[in-house]
Amino acid sequence: MTTLDQKMPLPQPSPTARAGRAMVVALALLALAIAGPGIVGLFAPGAVSGGAAAVASDALNDGRAVGGTRLAIAVLLVVAASTARWRRVGLTAGVVVFAFTLVGRVLSNVLDGAPGAMLKPEIAEIALIALALVGLRLAAAGERR
Repeated sequence: MTTLDQKMPLPQPSPTARAGRAMVVALALLALAIAGPGIVGLFAPGAVSGGAAAVASDALNDGRAVGGTRLAIAVLLVVAASTARWRRVGLTAGVVVFAFTLVGRVLSNVLDGAPGAMLKPEIAEIALIALALVGLRLAAAGERR
């Protein structure tokens, strides 16, 4: 039997490598989720206001500022994904950002009334928080091994 006939097992990635890839995927999804509304807020702030015909200049200014802030957060999440030492920090930041976004929405629902949105953004934010928490859990598990 020659060496070509022998089956050689493929090397398996370590738990740490798998956790690192999972964290990169989670950070990329978080960055995409916040970049979309950031782009809309920065370049089309009137669309965020529900298409109201007359949007005050101050509201447009605030909408662009919030959009710029969201894009900045997305960039920071991408930077965190590209550096192994920053991945946990990025995921923690993602949890904090989306948790406080969720708190703001719930507070608005209670104080201002629930909007008539077909797809509740709250569900997406809960899913993104869960995704980031799973990434953090995988990172912790990968470090223990």
